[in-house]
Amino acid sequence: MKLELTIKVDYLPRWGVFEGIRELLQNARDAEVEFAAPLQAMLLVEKDGVGTLVIENEGTTLEHEALLLGHTSKTGRGDCIGKFGEGLKLGVLALVRAGHAVKIRSGDEVWIPAIERSERFKANVLTFDVQKGRANKNRVRVEVANIADADWKEMKKCFLFLGDPGDLVRGKAGALLLDPEKKGRIFVKGIFVANEPKLAYGYDFAEADLDRDRRMVASWELPSLCRQVWQEALAQRPGLVAPFYGLLVEQTPDASGVATWNADKFPAKELALCFAAEHGEGSVPVKDLAESRDLAHLGQVGVVVNEGLGAVLAKVLGTASQIKERLHNEVTATHGWHELDQAESVCLEQTIEIVQQVRKVSLGDIDLVTFRSSALQGMYKDGRILLAKKLLGDRNLPRKVLVH
Repeated sequence: MKLELTIKVDYLPRWGVFEGIRELLQNARDAEVEFAAPLQAMLLVEKDGVGTLVIENEGTTLEHEALLLGHTSKTGRGDCIGKFGEGLKLGVLALVRAGHAVKIRSGDEVWIPAIERSERFKANVLTFDVQKGRANKNRVRVEVANIADADWKEMKKCFLFLGDPGDLVRGKAGALLLDPEKKGRIFVKGIFVANEPKLAYGYDFAEADLDRDRRMVASWELPSLCRQVWQEALAQRPGLVAPFYGLLVEQTPDASGVATWNADKFPAKELALCFAAEHGEGSVPVKDLAESRDLAHLGQVGVVVNEGLGAVLAKVLGTASQIKERLHNEVTATHGWHELDQAESVCLEQTIEIVQQVRKVSLGDIDLVTFRSSALQGMYKDGRILLAKKLLGDRNLPRKVLVH
């Protein structure tokens, strides 16, 4: 029995051998998850380092419906990679078009695909010749001929589920891949998608919006995906705080999704310790040179940081505006009577006598202080009158401030 598929031979012209094998392995992986049918993939080398790639699931078979474009049993399943019902057909098309013989053994049948002229459609299309096999086995076995051993070894690196994925931290959003050789490599559900050299780490996302060729994550989505993976990784492995702090400082794409609205999802206290270790205790994160200057006038070091790092640190240290207000009102010293010279003590006593004529005030109500801000002369705080000691060198100024 020969079945003609309504797929033209030049459909998806950029797909080649890797894309074809990728689709077959994706289907096999989904069968392993969906039907508990263990996946095996091996290259049977025959001659001169070239052989037949065998992809096998023990414990399941394919129905003829699988050849219908759009047919799938994975609708609504978040644990499966495929969902459109086209991977098997398009993967086979890419391989046959590239000159590789393909054979699919399912149950007691053997399916042999080919590209042939269709008189019905007046075009070259993908066909399947369905024949009876030698034995009825509850398995699906796909054989792809003429695959070089060296090529297969490289292709295997693109499928995390075919070997040891290495050091990683996995959460609901995906996995952070920590091995240096995974740097910049993006996977989706265990299948390689693209290289992004600017990334400092590798990622295996649980979900992502891919392009039609399944070779690129949408640029608008990448920062958000990385952010979610890091949120979960930091919660599981606190030792990653210092490396993540470095990503925030360097503004790599890994951390570019951190912003004010999601800053509370990150370990701000631990990141603030990293900031203090780098710049010194008491250093303040600021957004620009103007804020740094304002803090310098208050005796503090203002370090210009990017928006993401600033948003996280503000959760612990406060914003630059909040810090400036606190420092502006900060008292650096409180003075006793013994610290006043004769002129200062006389000035203070006379000031209180004059003010008592309009307001009830006594020496016991006043604290003589030095404010951090040279511009601050006095303030009322927690039921106490704070008066700048430096004003006692002027007979009139303390009276005005005390009355105010």
